[in-house]
Amino acid sequence: MTLRSLVDKHAPLRMQRLTRNKSKACWFDAECRAMKRETRKLERQYGRLRTQAAKTAWRDHFRRHTGVKRWTSTATMLAVCHVLSGSY
Repeated sequence: MTLRSLVDKHAPLRMQRLTRNKSKACWFDAECRAMKRETRKLERQYGRLRTQAAKTAWRDHFRRHTGVKRWTSTATMLAVCHVLSGSY
């Protein structure tokens, strides 16, 4: 037996399909995705520059992003509960 045959027997090569890691949350829409992208960009910029202006820009945008996430998820959940309760 060769090393190759042992590897093929005990750990055969398998094909895997790669998928994008998209959020499954129904409230995580294009607006939230864009805000998250911008927040991460500002965070990286702050990491590179280490200036107070970059830190302030990142923190302010992060707070707005968090507020939008909270509002959007709450509004979505209220709408879902409204539909499920049958009072639409």
